[in-house]
Amino acid sequence: PTEPRDEVVKNVKEPVIFTWAKTVLTDAYEFQLSRDPSFSSVVHSETTPMNILILRQEAAGSYYWRVRGKSGKFASGWSPVRKLVNH
Repeated sequence: PTEPRDEVVKNVKEPVIFTWAKTVLTDAYEFQLSRDPSFSSVVHSETTPMNILILRQEAAGSYYWRVRGKSGKFASGWSPVRKLVNH
């Protein structure tokens, strides 16, 4: 992941732009947003062909996000988890 940086605080009224490094052999990217760092409660999951995703803010509080590359039926490991705080 490249943006938003880890532990960044965002205004809940503004959309969040998530970006990550583009990889050569990747067909799509799987993105997850969760209320907990273990991702037992995913609040948003999306697969996109691009290395950018713009989301409207969820309710105030702490969120965690991660992404992984996919190619056909194969997927890479998850990226390091980043924390986002909405206020």
